[in-house]
Amino acid sequence: MTQGTVFFGTDFSPASERAFLLALDEAKLRTTELVVAHVIPTVVLLDYGIGEVAPLRAICLKKLEALRRRAEAAGVKVRTELLNGTPHTSLVEAAARANAVLVVLGTNGRTGVSRLMFGSVALRVVCEAPCPVVVVRAAA
Repeated sequence: MTQGTVFFGTDFSPASERAFLLALDEAKLRTTELVVAHVIPTVVLLDYGIGEVAPLRAICLKKLEALRRRAEAAGVKVRTELLNGTPHTSLVEAAARANAVLVVLGTNGRTGVSRLMFGSVALRVVCEAPCPVVVVRAAA
């Protein structure tokens, strides 16, 4: 069996920045590849016209590329994935394809009504992931 990866899902938020640092440390510690992924939700894609999707994808790819360069500068083998779909489902499926041994995500730590209204991608990934998940909260 091949060695697994550390899988990092990002929404490019401040919480994701803190989670990226942890994912980077875990990939170094495990001497394994880091997979950095972002999901463009299907709902967002449906709200944009065809001509507007390409610039959105370009922005996301640019941000993923910046994370890739940072990981490589830290001496970590890395690859990026830009996914489409339902965020938690896409992340879980991509983590499984990547043979992830650990998933790392950031969270804004919503509670109460906002959590019920917006849901929690991190919570859903924790429940469905094929491996352990580390959830990093945004700085207080």
